[in-house]
Amino acid sequence: MSASHIIRKGNIPALTGLRGVAAIWVVAYHFNNQIPVIEHGYLGVDIFFMARRCLVWVETAQSDLDPVFLCSAERRFFVP
Repeated sequence: MSASHIIRKGNIPALTGLRGVAAIWVVAYHFNNQIPVIEHGYLGVDIFFMARRCLVWVETAQSDLDPVFLCSAERRFFVP
């Protein structure tokens, strides 16, 4: 299976794994936040969504969607 086929389907295994680790980190934080690494589990939410945005950018780069539209959509997400 080629790399372009994996990206075209919206599945990059490294980012999927990173999202999985981030999700587990958040769940562990909710059960026990006394362990030094787990006490910062709230950062897993940011990591999860950053990895998702990377997938969106890769998918958009290979589509006909206008990059200006994507940038404006991202700006609306980050600006309160």
